[in-house]
Amino acid sequence: MFPREFWIRKIEQAWQERSIVWLAGVRRVGKTVPSRSLSDVEYYDCELPRVRRVFEDPEAFLRESHGKRVVLDEIHRLMNPSELLKIAADHFPDVRILATGSSTLGASAKFRDTLAGRKRNLWLTPMVLADLAAFKREDLYRRLLRGGLPQFFLAESLPERDFQEWMDAYWAKDIQELFRLERRASFQKFVELLVAQSGGIFEATRFAAPCEVTRTAISNYLKVLERPRSLRTWSVHSAHIAPRRSSPPRRCLPSTLVSSVTFAGGMSCAKRILGHCGSTLSLTRCRRISRRGKSTTGAINEGTK
Repeated sequence: MFPREFWIRKIEQAWQERSIVWLAGVRRVGKTVPSRSLSDVEYYDCELPRVRRVFEDPEAFLRESHGKRVVLDEIHRLMNPSELLKIAADHFPDVRILATGSSTLGASAKFRDTLAGRKRNLWLTPMVLADLAAFKREDLYRRLLRGGLPQFFLAESLPERDFQEWMDAYWAKDIQELFRLERRASFQKFVELLVAQSGGIFEATRFAAPCEVTRTAISNYLKVLERPRSLRTWSVHSAHIAPRRSSPPRRCLPSTLVSSVTFAGGMSCAKRILGHCGSTLSLTRCRRISRRGKSTTGAINEGTK
């Protein structure tokens, strides 16, 4: 197990601001490792039935956890997770809780209260450059080729079958539990096409025919991917000049999840796919720069250097 110090520091900083920290990230992005690497914590895997029984009386549990730091992994598996977190925030502020899940709180029907003002949100992205150093594999080419999920990045050989298993689990446990979509084949085809061209200009009509659905269905698929933060959207325009028609938005989901090459026709497409991945890397940097007050156009000029 490799300690991911970058994310451990982020969690500790968030705990200094609020007693409740929500750590969200897509399936297998590596939420468990930094959670268990924290010092002086009690770890609970809420996917286990015996663990879920512990939380049937949330007030009793919190009273026994006075002054402790607690990790609740996959907290959405509890019957009423928002009640537990709300009681903790309002009545037991000395209990530090890190709750993890595969989506935002508002995306799940189990969270009747989004705990606005009571928590800090932390999005565990797919592997960043600091993670490459933590894994002692500072190979950006490998990162772009295999995607940002640690399991696939660290595998000795390209685990193509595991990529499909990940997609099946993503559909069954993350998408269906939240949205109850039909036409699984169309949705998975859409994700595969989106992975292959991630970082490029998005036009919904180009996806409708290959996925055998309407343009409206493609728009709904986009919203589904954005809710659990599996997809990022940027509209490229300038904020400091007269209003004009902006460019079509860019959708980014590439190497940020699973291997683009696997879903785009094999290694023969590697150069084209890595170009998209590099574009996404530049866009991510541009977004951080633009938050400091620069226009998107100016951010692109600086971010691509």
